[in-house]
Amino acid sequence: GAAVGPEQPTGEAVGPERATGEAAAPETPAGGAPTGTTGNPAQGKSGPSPLRLLLARVRPHRGVLIRAGLLSLTGSAAGLAMPLMAKYAVDAFAADRSPVAPLVALTALVLAGACISAYGRYLMARTGEGVVLRARDQLVGRIMRLKVPAVDRLTPGDLQSRVTSDTTLLRTVL
Repeated sequence: GAAVGPEQPTGEAVGPERATGEAAAPETPAGGAPTGTTGNPAQGKSGPSPLRLLLARVRPHRGVLIRAGLLSLTGSAAGLAMPLMAKYAVDAFAADRSPVAPLVALTALVLAGACISAYGRYLMARTGEGVVLRARDQLVGRIMRLKVPAVDRLTPGDLQSRVTSDTTLLRTVL
């Protein structure tokens, strides 16, 4: 299957480790067996786990992602407060009081919750698309730098499929 941090046909990993030319060492938990290995076990290579690669790709966007998460939480809190406001409106009807204030508050809460949640989803989607675009650009750039023998071993459809499927998987995660 495709992984978030794919290995290219030459066997070199694409990701943050490419910038320095160093691959991250695999983690070794208390049990002693390394974790975070990717790639083909027959090659004997290990690299960073897919989660580490994903986190490295979204790290530059963490401020926006935190804001989007907080906006989503705020929108959810507004959604949870709506039944309470509806109770106040019903109680006002039952007590022969004017229900205008609770209904206005309920309407404001519905509108504010919807707007806040929508903006949070927008920020999350926009950031995710930016991460996918950057990953796709990096993959295409890597493919363009492949040596001719490496390209001759593969069909153009394989390369295109790899770029499309790996970035689609990344989009699904984000």
